[in-house]
Order: sequence, then structure tokens, then C-alpha cells
Amino acid sequence: MCAKDTRSTPWCLQFAKTLTGRPVDSANGCRRWQLTWLPTLHRGYAVSHRSTVRRVVTVLLSLGAVLGVADPAAAVNAPGGGSPTAWATSRSADGKLVRWNPCAPIPYWVNPSGMPPAGMAEVEESLRRVSAESGVAFRYAGTQRTVPKPGYVGPANGLLFAWGTPALNKGVLNANEAGVAQSGLKVHRDNTIEVVSGYVLINSEFARMYRQPTGFGTRMPSGFILMHELGHIMGLEHVYTDRWQVMNTYSRLTNSIWGAGDRAGLRALGRAGGCIKNSLRK
Repeated sequence: MCAKDTRSTPWCLQFAKTLTGRPVDSANGCRRWQLTWLPTLHRGYAVSHRSTVRRVVTVLLSLGAVLGVADPAAAVNAPGGGSPTAWATSRSADGKLVRWNPCAPIPYWVNPSGMPPAGMAEVEESLRRVSAESGVAFRYAGTQRTVPKPGYVGPANGLLFAWGTPALNKGVLNANEAGVAQSGLKVHRDNTIEVVSGYVLINSEFARMYRQPTGFGTRMPSGFILMHELGHIMGLEHVYTDRWQVMNTYSRLTNSIWGAGDRAGLRALGRAGGCIKNSLRK
């Protein structure tokens, strides 16, 4: 059974309702929402009774962008482009943002197995970009050999970066997914929902198949994918109305730059939102 809020809708259903308005049945007794948008599948939440949330997110890449075919309607976006209201996030049943405690550094580990040559530099730059907008600090804690499997939600009180394949990470990563992100949550007595763990898993086969460029330039490179997945780790969800945001599933950005909505969302989820009392991380 799901963890329930006795005063209102179970909070696991609140996630599904808030994000899609169309919950569908899940095998674990909660609800699971699912949205199909060709050419890729975007999978959603499945919340367990242990108050952990499995976030599986797909970066919907334009085939033309991946293959380097320019969109004639697209223009290089200036920093902070688009609408500052174009951001979405998960909330508890009483409206609190679901986020990390922004007042303590988040330790992170890297699994070097399968990591591309530019992988570490891209992780560090992606985290720097998140910190610049949110005020949240990250601290490198070393390497881990953990291979994300079903049910895994990241290292305790920290974050893991890994590279894998659908075969190696069966049940976690699909062939048509550029990357996935999952988070573990803790529900405090005051109904604050704190993100306490997570991981980002990048599909190495996808990158090779579509000749995905590295760095943070044009054609939705690997650095862009890391930014998108880290946005989810921080608490941001997809937006569908403004394609000038990194968190849009079909972004028209031709450069890896946070949009105005991305930046506003990261600020709200960061230090500007205040500390989380009784956080597991001090």
C-alpha cells in the first residue's frame, strides 16, 4: 500500500495528478502516470510505501537536432530566454516544494565505468551551472562502482552519476532514453518532503547511436542531457508550453543554456526557499 495523507488525497497520487492529471494503474498499489510522445517514451512516477519516489525521465530529443539538421525556426537563445513562469515542480499535498535541503552541500560520487573522456568535466560543469542558479553547493566524495538497478534510489544522503546501457541497467534504462534520473524522498512530520538521495544515469549506447556531441554547445550535446537530468534531481519537472527551457521535453534551444523558467525554478528550489528543518544533511 501507499503512504497516505489521512487528511487529503494520498501524496503519491498528488504527484501523478499534479504532473499529468491522468494517473494510470501501477503494480505496486499506487498510481503511475505514463505519457507517450513519439519518437520516445516518457515514463513517470511509481511511489513505494517507504516514501521513496522513482523518477524515470526521458529527454525527448529531436531527431533532426541529434543528427545535426538545423531547425530553421530556431535561434541561439540568450541566457534567461523564454518565460520566467515556465517551470514546474512536485509539491506535497499541502503545497510544499519537494526539494533537497539547500543549506548543506550535497555530496556526489561518480561511477567511472563506461564514463566517456569528457564525462567528469561535464558533470562538474553541470553542477556548477546548477549551483550558480540555486545557491546549492555540491561536494565531490569520490568514486563508487554501484550499478543502478530497479529499486535503487542513489547513495544515502547524496548523488551518483553513472553511465550505462539498457542491457547493463535492465529495468532502469530503455534503449530510446538518453538518460534517466531517480530520487529518494523522506517525509517529515510537518509534511515537508525532502529529497535525500538520487542518481543520474546516462545511456552510452544512445550517445553512440545518434553521434551525440559532447560539451555544452549546439545539437543537444551530452552536457545538455546532464543539465536536464540534474534539473529533475533538483526537483524540476518537464514543461510543455515554452521550448526555450532546458526542462522542455522538445526544447528548441540550440545552445545548452538555462531558460528564464529553468532559472526561476532552480532559485525557488534552492537557498532562496530557506533551509529544511530537521534535515538528514546538516
